[in-house]
Amino acid sequence: MVVQAGEPVALAPHLDRLATSVRELYDVVLDVTALGGEVSATAAATRESLQRVRVAFVPGRIERVAGCTVASSGSSKSIMAPLVAMPSELLAIKE
Repeated sequence: MVVQAGEPVALAPHLDRLATSVRELYDVVLDVTALGGEVSATAAATRESLQRVRVAFVPGRIERVAGCTVASSGSSKSIMAPLVAMPSELLAIKE
């Protein structure tokens, strides 16, 4: 997700698509409100004007939420924001 001035751009639609995909592929319901908070916190962790945040999902858990800055040329710098481990209570596995 693109982050400008510390705010994720179009966060809700991105998380809705992720939640839909995870639900359809793995029959798992994500807590998009809590996940959105983690994405926003990761985005705010650096004061860079342009960055990106990535959410990696592994069946049964969120693997990580990570952010990195983007140079003005569009290339990524190797500076990473702190990784945020997602607790299992953000996932609701359907029985």
